[in-house]
Amino acid sequence: RELLRISGAFFEMLEDFKEYISVDSDLSPTDTGTEQATREALRGRVQEAQEACGRVGFEMLEDEGGAAGGGIRLNYEGPWSVECFKLLGADLEPYTGVARVMDETRFQTVVDVVEALNAGVTEVEDGFCIAWSEIWQQYYMLFQKDKEQTAMQLLEQTAKEVAARQKREQFLKMQQVVIGAIGAADVEKWREAVVR
Repeated sequence: RELLRISGAFFEMLEDFKEYISVDSDLSPTDTGTEQATREALRGRVQEAQEACGRVGFEMLEDEGGAAGGGIRLNYEGPWSVECFKLLGADLEPYTGVARVMDETRFQTVVDVVEALNAGVTEVEDGFCIAWSEIWQQYYMLFQKDKEQTAMQLLEQTAKEVAARQKREQFLKMQQVVIGAIGAADVEKWREAVVR
């Protein structure tokens, strides 16, 4: 978010420069060739800066009138998409170790993660990761389109392991209850035998 704020200020500065260098009518007959050369040099530098921002993945948005200045955003172009994710629920514990978990203080929406990954701000080599969504108040797995099958297989395997673990835990609880009941019954029989 800080990067976007700084980039926004940079784009505003570029727009101011573009306005300054594009107004040829401001040149009066007394302006020297130096003024014209300065404007030409600034035009070149502004063009270079805009191209560099495009390479990094920033895009200047237009306002309602079609002029630049409507803000900036990172381009979504890249292997990550806001359409490729699966909601997991509010409990992260079952998914610990399945995939990299993104820092939820830095990335709070699918868009945040997609923008950061496509811009190279952060990297996930596996092609899938887990992150928290403030909007849905749950975790989700984000994946590249070509990694969807692998990601879904991991989630399916994790679901099977969680179900098996829950069954084991239920069995152990039942076993403890039965052993306790048998033990209690034996104690009562022992007391009855002693009293007789």
